[in-house]
Amino acid sequence: MNRPSWDTYFFTLAEHAASRATCPRLSVGAVVVRGKRVLSTGYNGAPAGEPHCTHPIDVPCTQAIHAEWNALDAQFGPYDGATMYLTHSPCQSCQRRIIDAGIARVVYRTAYRDPDLTQLERFGITVEHQPKTPDIERFKQALRETRVVHPNWPNWPY
Repeated sequence: MNRPSWDTYFFTLAEHAASRATCPRLSVGAVVVRGKRVLSTGYNGAPAGEPHCTHPIDVPCTQAIHAEWNALDAQFGPYDGATMYLTHSPCQSCQRRIIDAGIARVVYRTAYRDPDLTQLERFGITVEHQPKTPDIERFKQALRETRVVHPNWPNWPY
């Protein structure tokens, strides 16, 4: 059996989290993991109870809460020593939240704009850029072919 690496597996979960994003400008997903166990997930979008973002795609969003903030909800912590998997590199504000939460490692797929991640590195957080590889595409295809369905997610994975 050809199983995906743990990083590939958690990135796939982050991509699924991103599919829930409500901001039309960019869909971002986050997964927080410690000891190969998922602690929490998050995606970007309007605050709970608010209407979804409706601005044009080329206009910066001022309404959405970032995926990192949603994933680092206090009720699912503590996050000391955890790894955060992101579909996109974190902004400066999210980096400060990551530092404050005690995250030890940040792994991201896509560089958003021109990311300056030295703030994370200054605080001893390991930062890794892992661009999408054919491995994750093979894993997603295998899920589609086997029609894996989780009982709580009737349409998962697609």
